[in-house]
Amino acid sequence: MVIAIIGVLIALLLPAVQAAREAARRMQCANHLKQQGIAIHNFHDTNNGLPPSAIRENAVSFWGLIYPFMEQIPLYNFLMARGIQNDLNENWWIGAAGSGGTSGVLMNDDYRKAFGSVTAYRCPTRRGGGSLIVNNGLTAGNTYSDCRPGPQTDYAFVCLGQGYAVSRQTETTRTDANWYIIGNEINAQVMRGPFRRSIGTAPQWSPRDTFARIVDGTSNQFFVGEKHISQDNLGLCNKSSETSQHLAGDCSYLGGTRDTAYRTPAMARAILHWNWDYIMTPDSYPLAISPTDRPTTPAHRSGFGSYHPGICQFLLGDGVVRGVRVSTPVESILVPYSDVEDGKTVTLD
Repeated sequence: MVIAIIGVLIALLLPAVQAAREAARRMQCANHLKQQGIAIHNFHDTNNGLPPSAIRENAVSFWGLIYPFMEQIPLYNFLMARGIQNDLNENWWIGAAGSGGTSGVLMNDDYRKAFGSVTAYRCPTRRGGGSLIVNNGLTAGNTYSDCRPGPQTDYAFVCLGQGYAVSRQTETTRTDANWYIIGNEINAQVMRGPFRRSIGTAPQWSPRDTFARIVDGTSNQFFVGEKHISQDNLGLCNKSSETSQHLAGDCSYLGGTRDTAYRTPAMARAILHWNWDYIMTPDSYPLAISPTDRPTTPAHRSGFGSYHPGICQFLLGDGVVRGVRVSTPVESILVPYSDVEDGKTVTLD
C-alpha cells in the first residue's frame, strides 16, 4: 500500500517538476536574448550605429561583430587576426596552412571549442552544455556543399526583403532582394529588417543604420528570435539547394554569408519571403508550432520557432523579450514587427 501511494505521488509530482524545469530553462533563454539586446545597444553606442548583418559576402556576420559586447573579446580578436574582410571558410575552420591571415595563427581544437561554447548563443531547452560545433569530416579545399562549418546558435536576427531592388521588367535588370540577400550592397538599400550590410567593406567599413531608422519605434520591432530547427534536422549542415535549405539551418553562425537561401538561415531568418517571379507575390512564414514541425514547403522550414511549448521568444529593439504565441497571425502581427518603416503599430497579445 505504501509503495502504491508513493508511486501515485511521484506520478502527480513529476509533471510539476518538469514544468518548473522548463520554466527555468525558458527564463534562461530569455536572459540570453536580453544579453544580445544589451550587446546590440552597446555596439550602437560605441560604433554610432547598429551592428551590420554582414561586412560583405562570406565574411564575418552580425554574430561575430557583437562578440566584444558579449564578453567574447578573445574570440573577436582571433577573428580580427584572420582579417575581418577574409572568408570564414572551411579551410580557416580546420586550420589549413596559410589560413591564419596576417597573424599566421591557425585555428585549433581549443579555439574551436571556445567558439562553440558561447553560452548566450544557445537555448537550454533545445540543447545542453558542451561545445556546439559542426564539422562533418571536412578536409582542406572541400566546398562543403556551400554550407559553412563552425559554431552553432539557436537564435537568428530578423530579416525582411522587399522583392526586387531594381526594375523587374526584364531578366537582365532584375535584382533580387529576398530576405537572405544580406551581404550585397544593392540589396542593402531596400532591405526593411533592422540589420543591413555595412557601408563599405573591411577594413574601411561603418554601420549603415542607427536606431533612428526604426521609425515605428524600437518597442514595435523584432530584432532577434529563436530560429526553427526541427528535431530531426538538429545538428545538420549538409545541403546546398534551395529546396533543402532547412538542412543548412544549423551551420556556422559566424560568417560565410553568401547570398543564397541555404547559407543565411544559420544566422538569420525571415517571416516574409518574396517569390521568384515578376509579380512579387509574398509568401509568409508562420511560426513553427512544435520542435517536430516540418512544413511541406521547404522554405517555410527556415522561419522562427522554439522548443518551448506554445511560444517563440523574440528580442525587441528596446531590449524587452516577449514570448510570442505560435498561433500569432503572420500578415497582421508578425510582418509589421519585422518591418522597420511600414508605419503600422500593432500589439502582441
